[in-house]
Amino acid sequence: MSRDSMPSIRRRCVQPRFVGGARLAATVGEDHVWCAFALTAEGNALIGLGRAKEALPDLRRALDIRERSEARRNLWGETRFALARALWETGDRAGSRAAAEAARTDYAQVPKAEGERRTVDAWLAAHVVAAAHPPTR
Repeated sequence: MSRDSMPSIRRRCVQPRFVGGARLAATVGEDHVWCAFALTAEGNALIGLGRAKEALPDLRRALDIRERSEARRNLWGETRFALARALWETGDRAGSRAAAEAARTDYAQVPKAEGERRTVDAWLAAHVVAAAHPPTR
């Protein structure tokens, strides 16, 4: 699939070619916690395609759904970390750092998410700390 042919989840949920998403939304409703999985996956895919700005609405929507309906904090962390990466790529350094630190806090509350917390720590060290102290020439 080319970068330009990947429509947003909002459009795909009403188009027949994305039958799974349409069935999911029709069956459980657009605000159901299961939709957060699809929105987070879409956001991650868009980040990977270099289209972070397009990922922001999906990731914010997924986080809103998860905060209202999802008890598993590691899933909050998953969406927050994706949001942090998207914000970083769009130049919002403060928002990115806040989202990454919130993801770290979410992961820290889940003992089995130690690996994910370490991933966020490494990302923060590589991005936020490095950006605060750029190399001198």
